[in-house]
Amino acid sequence: MVHKKLNYVVIVVVALFAAALIAINISWPSQQPQLNRILARGELRVSAVASPLISFNKQGQASGFDYELAQRFADYLGVKLVVRERDGVNDLFSDLANNDADLLAAGLIYNEDRLDNALSGPTYYTVAQQLLYRMGNKRPRDLGDLGSPVWVTAGSA
Repeated sequence: MVHKKLNYVVIVVVALFAAALIAINISWPSQQPQLNRILARGELRVSAVASPLISFNKQGQASGFDYELAQRFADYLGVKLVVRERDGVNDLFSDLANNDADLLAAGLIYNEDRLDNALSGPTYYTVAQQLLYRMGNKRPRDLGDLGSPVWVTAGSA
């Protein structure tokens, strides 16, 4: 009985050692180079599209929840925050691909197709899609009941 327990202990130790060796040799993705670039540059660059979470005044100054979140992150890193207003969602991802932005702020929804080129952070805000209609009018049951096209921001979904 003692030999059986000893065999199990040896098997477990060998398995843990093998798992540790494999984990050491796996190439885990690292964000350290990007963080080092931000710190060396001295600024966190954020591209944004106006949304309920971030807005811009006539002088182009940002405000809102996403702005405050980005500002606090920049403060935490000890760098200056630079927010660039963009016209559409496609412009945001272009900025990210061209290294003109470190982060995006636009109330973006999770989209698996985007994961090939960009990493998504944790969800911190959720919304439900709703259709508002004038009181006294018949409630639309589907998009065909609207009688006119529904417009959405290009690239937003």
